[in-house]
Amino acid sequence: NSATVLNASGKEIWEGDFKKITTNKTNSSEYQYFIHSSEGGYLFLFDRRKLGTDRIAVINVATGKELWNSENYQNLLPKDATEDAEIETVKYISELDAFMIAQKDGLNMLNAKTGEKIWETKLFKGSVGKYIYDKSKNQIIMLNFKPTALAALFSGFKNQLVKINAANGEILWDATFRGGIEKKLITREALVNLDIIGDKVYLWLDGLQCFNLDNGQKVWEVDYENDMS
Repeated sequence: NSATVLNASGKEIWEGDFKKITTNKTNSSEYQYFIHSSEGGYLFLFDRRKLGTDRIAVINVATGKELWNSENYQNLLPKDATEDAEIETVKYISELDAFMIAQKDGLNMLNAKTGEKIWETKLFKGSVGKYIYDKSKNQIIMLNFKPTALAALFSGFKNQLVKINAANGEILWDATFRGGIEKKLITREALVNLDIIGDKVYLWLDGLQCFNLDNGQKVWEVDYENDMS
């Protein structure tokens, strides 16, 4: 329930107890999630409470100061969360310095530094499995998966590949992809890949699936085993 941050030479930058750093008493953080960024990074603290509202707090790793906290986002942690595993319901979008937080009723995009909600959409269910950011158009292409330990929360789930306006959360097109996303055993990292080549989107998942970048229509697909080294 405390942290110490050193610089590259081993000199201490700051140290402190979470209960003294946070302002919402996030002091029994059973899980900490570190995200590196060019400005030092973020330390996400998760405080799951059995008889109350779950709390999160975000600390600036470079300074040791709390950036923001919230009790608006619940059921983010599976019961068996370990330090090595990714948090399936929280995805950091480095190009936008933003967090995508999946909840049972949709997806929220938050400013990483302030916690301010930029937008939310009810049209995308599940967690962000993979994404590509198109800076020239400020658009995100992303696909979803059902969080393993929280699957019961996400009713009406379907496989979605979407193109979304990063400024306001508008879904520009929505396509269905074939197959189920597997994850690495320890880290829970999704075994899937996305690429944009020309005017096509290529999804690597139990073979290849090709979609039209402009309208999301599937152009072709081919099955093959992709678990060879």
